[in-house]
Amino acid sequence: PQDEIFRSKYLDLRALETPVLAFAHVKREILRMSEISGEMYQNVLKVFETNDLDLIKYIEKQDDKVDLLDREIKFYLAKISQESLNPEQAHLQLSLLAIVSDLEEIGDIVNKNILELAQKKIHKNRHFSKEGWQEICDFHAKVAENFQIAISTIAAEDETLARKVARHERRLIEIEAKYREAHLMRLHKGLKETIETSAIHLDLLSNFRRINTKLFAIVRAAVPDKEMTLTRPSS
Repeated sequence: PQDEIFRSKYLDLRALETPVLAFAHVKREILRMSEISGEMYQNVLKVFETNDLDLIKYIEKQDDKVDLLDREIKFYLAKISQESLNPEQAHLQLSLLAIVSDLEEIGDIVNKNILELAQKKIHKNRHFSKEGWQEICDFHAKVAENFQIAISTIAAEDETLARKVARHERRLIEIEAKYREAHLMRLHKGLKETIETSAIHLDLLSNFRRINTKLFAIVRAAVPDKEMTLTRPSS
């Protein structure tokens, strides 16, 4: 019953005439949205581990919630009285829109791309090699840590946290390259599991990294005044 009436909690229409208040409400709703997409990302690894089809359905339902919040927050932001915005508030409005879009895209990457890989693995009854699975778990955990830092950055607008995500983004580019190389080495050795899961393995790493890049974009938008100091690492 709770799922049927899921909707935004904080978007008070009476606050629309007072931008400062309206933006505060939007932020609370964005934090709610980021918690849901963070949980989707967290749960997706369990699907690969357990082949749990019910968990897949649950994650798909969570994505519907993310999509709904995406629509409702954008609709609310568009209604905030334009004429009463100063330049800083107009910039904030665009930053919040960007954050919402990136969170929605993270939900899509989990729901469309990563769950599709999980279903492929389940239907073909594939298993990762021990080393391969360890690398996937490690990479997933590093992005999960960034997810938590990114959520805190939205809440606190803290430049130190934002810089941490930027550093992690650089590091993850190196780790992904290292793990791809390790995977190719196992392929050369002709390991059966590695050969059977090769495409799934590499696509999974690349989708985790895409999510991390979105998190990096989110922290840049969340700390707008300092965004020039957070340069995008080259991939």
